[in-house]
Amino acid sequence: MIHAASGIKVVKLIVTNPQPVARTDVPFVVSVAAILKIAPDFDGKSFIVMTSDTASLPDDAAAVRFRPIAAQADDLNGDGTADEIAFTMHLGTREKRVVTIAYGAEGVIAPLRVKFSPRTHAAFNKKYEGMGWESERVAWRLYFDRRNAIDLYGKRQPALVLDYFAQPSVDYHQESPFGRDIYKNGDALGIGAIGALVDGKPVKVSDVAERTWKIIADGAVRSIVDLNYKNWKIGNKTVDLTSRMTIWAGQHYFEHSVTLQNGDGIQLVTGLPAKPNVDVIRLSSQPNGRARYYAATWGKQVLQTGATATEPLPDQNLGLGIMLPNVSNAEAEGLTDAANHLVKVPLEKKGSSSTGKFYVVAGWDQEAEDGGSVVGIDPSVSIPTAVKSLDAWERYVDTLSVFLQAPARVEITSKSAAPVAAPPDTLGEVKAKSYAEAIELMRLDADRTAEKWSKILTEYGKTAKVDAATDKDLNFDKTPNKWTMRRGKGFFTERDNMTGEWGEQSGFYWTGNFWVGELWRLYGKTKDEKYARWARLWNDAMLGQEPNEHHDVGFLNFYTSAFAYDLTKEDKYKAGALRAAERLKQLYNPRTNLVAAWEIGGEDSIIDTMMNLQIWYWASKETNDSGWRELGRQHALKSAEWLVRPDGSITQSVHYDPKTGRYRFAHTHQGFGNDTAWGRGTGWALYGFSISARETKDAKLLETAEKIARFVMTRTPDDFVSWHDYHDEGVYFRLKDTSAAALAANGFFQLSELVTDKNRAAEYRATGEKIIGALIDRYLTPVGVNDKTPAGVLRHGSVLRPNDTGLTYGDYYLLDALLWLDSRGIERRL
Repeated sequence: MIHAASGIKVVKLIVTNPQPVARTDVPFVVSVAAILKIAPDFDGKSFIVMTSDTASLPDDAAAVRFRPIAAQADDLNGDGTADEIAFTMHLGTREKRVVTIAYGAEGVIAPLRVKFSPRTHAAFNKKYEGMGWESERVAWRLYFDRRNAIDLYGKRQPALVLDYFAQPSVDYHQESPFGRDIYKNGDALGIGAIGALVDGKPVKVSDVAERTWKIIADGAVRSIVDLNYKNWKIGNKTVDLTSRMTIWAGQHYFEHSVTLQNGDGIQLVTGLPAKPNVDVIRLSSQPNGRARYYAATWGKQVLQTGATATEPLPDQNLGLGIMLPNVSNAEAEGLTDAANHLVKVPLEKKGSSSTGKFYVVAGWDQEAEDGGSVVGIDPSVSIPTAVKSLDAWERYVDTLSVFLQAPARVEITSKSAAPVAAPPDTLGEVKAKSYAEAIELMRLDADRTAEKWSKILTEYGKTAKVDAATDKDLNFDKTPNKWTMRRGKGFFTERDNMTGEWGEQSGFYWTGNFWVGELWRLYGKTKDEKYARWARLWNDAMLGQEPNEHHDVGFLNFYTSAFAYDLTKEDKYKAGALRAAERLKQLYNPRTNLVAAWEIGGEDSIIDTMMNLQIWYWASKETNDSGWRELGRQHALKSAEWLVRPDGSITQSVHYDPKTGRYRFAHTHQGFGNDTAWGRGTGWALYGFSISARETKDAKLLETAEKIARFVMTRTPDDFVSWHDYHDEGVYFRLKDTSAAALAANGFFQLSELVTDKNRAAEYRATGEKIIGALIDRYLTPVGVNDKTPAGVLRHGSVLRPNDTGLTYGDYYLLDALLWLDSRGIERRL
């Protein structure tokens, strides 16, 4: 039986910006422990994060397209397992957004993982005398010696610069396009560095037995570093201290959290260096009923260039700040001495340890003003990315302190992890349909369509004018045709999922054959002459255009003229089908043994062509010329070599040198990614190789078809209807493709009659029936008792992402499969 099992599960979150101000690069943290409560198989390694940009779960469930978000998993305690998932997002005023965490085995997730450029970095380097951490906005460093001061690199434009400044040939005290070392601490603690208050004076972290460092995280979203101090002597006491610095992408600030062991009675302090003529601004207020505190400076404190410079530049300003959200003035009690504007760091006692936390921020007025512009975020209601004045700096620090006081929220809304859900209109209670009922529904839909569109086709035929002297798409006999692949009314491909109405198009495109083929198949089934009459209308409109068609000349004419001749024995249809076979032969390149997709001598071939080979197999039987069949066999064998991967998944296109036949490269452009398996392309391959194996009796082609079948069986989702891409599984594009599912079912049915092993044959047929049962119950209308869509509409095909529509070829291949079952007297067990 089919091994339907989705390889990816998802967990839903809702994130909220509670503030009346838009925010860019809002940081979020999700506890892995919290995820494990609802998703015990989540390993914190193989996952991706994305959003539908919707605000509610119902809207998210109806969304089609999802956008990846930069995220990372961080092991905070060094035990080898992830503790937190971190990501950032832009959020508007009081905005909510649904976020999805998708996870699975690494082999399943890897093809979907988007590589984001790093926006934070941490490194330890002797060149800059210690530990450095940075976002693209600002870089910090700590002198990892008795000074233990935190210094600052200003950035003129967003970039990561620590590794550049670490180069031996770079003098980071001099100007560069990226920025430079712009600050001098002197005797101060440093910008946001830690110290202890002894007899009213700050004591640096100088007298220690051992200093060690560790980079906890160095990722696209945030970087975290730990600085550990063993046996720090403070007066007559000895304590152990850990400073943890966390910096997020897009931010000017970092979080400094401290843990003190056996620190009873110790008062930790931090602060900002005191500079001449640079005033300190201290805030302690409760504007929203909650205490918060910050100390900030702004002014001429940007150091002149050069390693020995001591004076500030007269024309540049720098803002610095220390923020303690949820801390009152009494707790912080700002102090100033000759070298520092000090701030007490309140500690919370936890057993033998005490912990505290504060935030350190910097802003240089030389930063590029447009460096952080964000599309969709109104700058009038968001904090600026660069500040140019004291007033602006005060507003920035004040607003940022409010953000830190009431950070954005994240809530896990899923009760359990589950695969991506199919479209909502497929999930309700349904009544199972028999195969005969499904055929009848499709016949009724065909009647409605033919009644309406035959009038459109006929009216266009009466009124359209074509100039034979200027027409570039003349028929084979040089006469003009009102219909070509690109011109003419009366053909259609896509229809609305809800109304069932087909959309107009110009020309019969590569798809006009499927509607004609459906009519001919209904004529063959019912012997009702109206279907033959309708089929002739559209068939005759296409007749004669064979020399102008690309590789799809195969099924453009197999499902039309070849079908027509088999049913009517009218010579014009036989002639048309043979012209199509000849045109396909013109596109065949004996150096590659492949049909070029678009033009004679072309340099690429695609997997779709496997279904176009049917015209050659038909021609071989009709003319008793095995040469046609051999052409198909050669193309199929080369396609198996170049377009089918070892695991049975397919590549869509292969490029080569048409003169030498040398392989160049292969790629997939209609699936999710270059290395993924496009759903419909997989269907073309499974059905196409099965047909070629049937017609040529070539064991290699049967082996290839079975290899693809095994891939489909292991990748078929829980509802048995393939996604637009077998690897994507609806993660980035929640698009089912019923045409791909119908194609696959037909391939399985063919294989069930080709293999000699009875167990495999039964498995293939059962797989095909499972797929068809799912299609007719949940995708072919009516689906449920309240379905308002006209009967017989097959929903949810995808011609191209992110399109979600009914498709003519989905209809044809579903009818094809149903008639296969019907012709063998196979009835569905309901």
